[in-house]
Amino acid sequence: MDKKFDTTVHIGLLAEMPYLGMMEELYAHQHEQGFTDVKQAHGVVFNFIGDGARITDMALKANTTKQNMKYLVEYLEDRGYVKKANDKSDGRANLFTLTAKGNKYQASAQKIIEKTESRWAKKLGKDKMKKLKKLLAELSNEIGG
Repeated sequence: MDKKFDTTVHIGLLAEMPYLGMMEELYAHQHEQGFTDVKQAHGVVFNFIGDGARITDMALKANTTKQNMKYLVEYLEDRGYVKKANDKSDGRANLFTLTAKGNKYQASAQKIIEKTESRWAKKLGKDKMKKLKKLLAELSNEIGG
């Protein structure tokens, strides 16, 4: 990367650049693993589906519209990554969960994320990496909470 960043650059950009680098690496790896139909936009589904979630809840967490989340979830459902079931706590709602294929995708992605974080920890040092994650979590909790 030719650009050099310093602390005069706003924090949003400083936080975004490592994230974008990680995502570029992740999706290149996933493509090599045969997951060519999952795009970066679908990451919000994998990030917020957990052990099962409603579209409205995922949309709220992802800060997107229900319509957009529905489109993303249905795309992944059509390709076998997620499945729909009736929500037992509310018969009118649907709960979406990962399929075996979705879990395989998620596990593969997690390995790349861990590899990237490990590489960053080597560069920064484990203490700085731990502190960075703690500070980012504090900011995220402030923004999201």
